[in-house]
Order: sequence, then C-alpha cells, then structure tokens
Amino acid sequence: MVIQVSFTEQEYSLIQEFAKTYNQTVSEFVRNTILERAENEIDLKSIEIY
Repeated sequence: MVIQVSFTEQEYSLIQEFAKTYNQTVSEFVRNTILERAENEIDLKSIEIY
C-alpha cells in the first residue's frame, strides 16, 4: 500500500537530515517513525489498563 504525504520544503529538509542521521531513506525514516509511535501508544494504553 502506498500513502502520499505532503511536506513543505523546510519540513522535508528537516526529515531528510534526521533520516541521514539514522542512515535511512526518507521513506524508511517516516515509516519506522510512524510504526514506532503507534507501538509506543499501544504499549502506553496497555499499561494504563493495569
């Protein structure tokens, strides 16, 4: 599945620099960041239940 997201040039440059820091492409960085955020939210919600 493909998802399209729009960024300003300034936002894209910032994301690109972060991606380089982690030796990832912009696509890999955005994907990994979103998945990590989702996993963290799921973990927090399961902790709140207990």
